[in-house]
Formats: sequence, structure tokens, C-alpha cells
Amino acid sequence: MVYDRPGQAAIRGRESLRAFYEEERPLSDGSHELDHVVADGQTVAVRGRFEGQQAGESVGFGFADFHEFDGEGLITRRTTFTDRDEV
Repeated sequence: MVYDRPGQAAIRGRESLRAFYEEERPLSDGSHELDHVVADGQTVAVRGRFEGQQAGESVGFGFADFHEFDGEGLITRRTTFTDRDEV
């Protein structure tokens, strides 16, 4: 599993991804609203908006995620684009 966020170091492997979400992710207490989902073969593209907290302040921003799946339906790569510097 690779989590790619252009402009930031890629996160590689399940344990690194778990550590990111449990210990490092600067966003918290939020929710994602999906506006559009497109699936083509083993790739799914999602466009939406996140509303939540970052460093104790309310934030909201748009995002686009691209998920690539293997033959067993597991995500092998996620690429996220946002209009913020760090998520």
C-alpha cells in the first residue's frame, strides 16, 4: 500500500499508514462529503469536501482521491490532491 500526497513524502506499507492516521495526521474530528465517484476497472476516483479540525481550528477544503485496487479488491495505492499544503 502506498499513500501518495504530492508535495509530501509518500507513506509506504500498512504499518506506516496506520502510524500516520493514529499518530501523525494533522486533521481530526472531521467528516468527508463525497460529491462525485467514478469507477473504471481497478481505479476509483472520488471528489469531495472535508470539514473538521486542524491544530484546534475549524477547516474545510476540497479533495480528489484516486484509489487503485488489486485483483482481491484491496487498495494498493491512494493518491490525494487537496487545496491545502498539509493533510
